[in-house]
Amino acid sequence: MELIELISIRIDEVRSQCGQDITELARRAGIKNKTLWKTLHGNREMKADELVALCYVLKLDFNHFINEKIQEDLDARCWKAIRDLSTNPHSFES
Repeated sequence: MELIELISIRIDEVRSQCGQDITELARRAGIKNKTLWKTLHGNREMKADELVALCYVLKLDFNHFINEKIQEDLDARCWKAIRDLSTNPHSFES
């Protein structure tokens, strides 16, 4: 499962547990209702500012979305970036 898919599923689960419908969550997060519906149903990727707003409204921190497999993937990506930077220090310059 991709991270973005997991995030959408978990946000929808928390929304449901809190008894909020998508319309109310969208209003509170400052996201258009149709946009949020498409996002939570996998028809659109979530933008970073939308994720932050949803986490704020639902009182979630980002660790809520991290499972062991995702943590391993993030760790591997970080170590790769560190190795790449150490072998080519100019690789991250614009």
